[in-house]
Amino acid sequence: MQLLKLGRRLGLTLLLVGLSLGGVARSVSARAVQTDLTIEAETSPSFADLMQQAERLAEKLVSQAFEQAGVTEVLIRISGDRAGELVPLLTVKVTRSDWQKNPILRSHARYYSISARLLKFEAQVAQTATTPVSRLPRRSEDDPAFRDD
Repeated sequence: MQLLKLGRRLGLTLLLVGLSLGGVARSVSARAVQTDLTIEAETSPSFADLMQQAERLAEKLVSQAFEQAGVTEVLIRISGDRAGELVPLLTVKVTRSDWQKNPILRSHARYYSISARLLKFEAQVAQTATTPVSRLPRRSEDDPAFRDD
């Protein structure tokens, strides 16, 4: 009799575990998609062009991900590569409901302000800014060592 009661309890326990696992299996079908991509920085003539390319790519990937049934969240990281150095350009993290409410990428993207400098796009700008313009002749009165005795 004890063995029969134990068998019933074990059967009931397995049934409850099976039902709870079935519930878990249904909630697991909702999933997040994560993608990491790298764009060659050398192929872009400017940082603005590189960022436009990254934004177009990210928007396409987000849209494609949400076309799949069961995808509830998308995380995309796009980096720039110059001579083997990887630098983050943008990160997009958005849920399906947020994307449906506002499908504008910039609303969901995080941009990294240091990226242009790390990818050496800013070096071109800084170099032209520090190039000396023709010097005006200095007046001797402006020289701190000038003495008018």
